[in-house]
Amino acid sequence: SVPNCPGADDDGSGVAGVLEAARALAMGSFDRTLLVACWDEEELGLLGSKAFADRAATQALDIRGMISAEMIGYADHTPNSQRLPAGFEVLFPDPSFTLAENEYRGDFITVVASSNAADLATALETAGGAMRLPTIRLDVPDGLLNSDVVADLRRSDHAPFWAHGYPAIMLTDSANFRNVAYHCQQGQDTVDRLDDAFTLAVLRATVQAVATTLDVP
Repeated sequence: SVPNCPGADDDGSGVAGVLEAARALAMGSFDRTLLVACWDEEELGLLGSKAFADRAATQALDIRGMISAEMIGYADHTPNSQRLPAGFEVLFPDPSFTLAENEYRGDFITVVASSNAADLATALETAGGAMRLPTIRLDVPDGLLNSDVVADLRRSDHAPFWAHGYPAIMLTDSANFRNVAYHCQQGQDTVDRLDDAFTLAVLRATVQAVATTLDVP
């Protein structure tokens, strides 16, 4: 978390989710290898994930997909609780229409994906549908993956993987565009603000999607 902030959503929710996903997935047997990682210093410039991705590229590691659990704990089901970055409607017109139809409720998880992570993104969407978890999918064009035009979509540990051409996804509850206590800007980012049912649905969908993907030779 940032200094002097409890960080329950950012990123206690992601860390707790990753640990529970690891526990659940460890009970399975899969064709592919699963690596579970918690990198440090994300708030200081993605330092931990960048060091890993740089080394992975140097070693030519065959990474078939990466999911960053950015923030997965906050939901708000009231109208107009969801805000959008500037220019969002231009880049993503269909998701923008879906959000407008739902009166801009912050009740969904966002799947932000590179084009080469499409299969994994589809698996997350499918699993989310089975869990009745609203999902907004943002497919970032290849030419914009490393561009400041989508700077708000590159604020987590998936971005260094995009930089090396690896398929990667960010799972996010949209941070400051929904949670007013993001970085403790308007209140404390504490556990009592989180939505356990939402977090559990995100986690179950993630485990299902990862298991499906790991079971492909």
